[in-house]
Amino acid sequence: MASSETEHVARLYRAIYAVVRRIPAGQVATYGQVAELAGIPGGGRVAGAAMKVSKPGDRLPWQRVIGKASNNRGRIAIHDPVGAAVQRQLLHQEGVEIGDSGLVALDHYGWLPGSAPSSTRRRGATGGSGRGERPRRRPRSASRTPASSIERGPLLRGKAAKFTPPRVASRGSSTGGSGRGERPRRRPRSASRTPASSSRR
Repeated sequence: MASSETEHVARLYRAIYAVVRRIPAGQVATYGQVAELAGIPGGGRVAGAAMKVSKPGDRLPWQRVIGKASNNRGRIAIHDPVGAAVQRQLLHQEGVEIGDSGLVALDHYGWLPGSAPSSTRRRGATGGSGRGERPRRRPRSASRTPASSIERGPLLRGKAAKFTPPRVASRGSSTGGSGRGERPRRRPRSASRTPASSSRR
């Protein structure tokens, strides 16, 4: 039983060490994150125990594994002042900023497997905002085209006003052509008077 349990623990430690070796320089991961990636959910203490008994021959970037202070902050969890100072120095050499109280911003330096380093992510965020403005400018330039057509509106209206008399005349009984429509009605009356005058003569 003891040998089987020892082999089980050894397998867990090997899985944890494999995850730690994947952490790139300039980034950090918490003990709980390492354990979860190793297939040990909630095994933050197991990861801490594995890192505590690691040897130089394991060639682990142990300084990149830190504790978790909050959802977006990690901290140096080594209680030994000498070991904590060494970890701080190694992380500083890799470009990781650490506060006076040993806190590390996980949103900048936290390791996300399969993602770019934090500096690249921040450059992509600033560069992407500039590219996002271009689609917003295109609708504005497109809105000027209808404005030019609106300016041409009075010319079109003037032309339309010139052609209104023929259209109204074709309708006959419309309000605009009522004046011209009365003349044909008067002509028959004047024509009827002519025979009357001739009959009197």
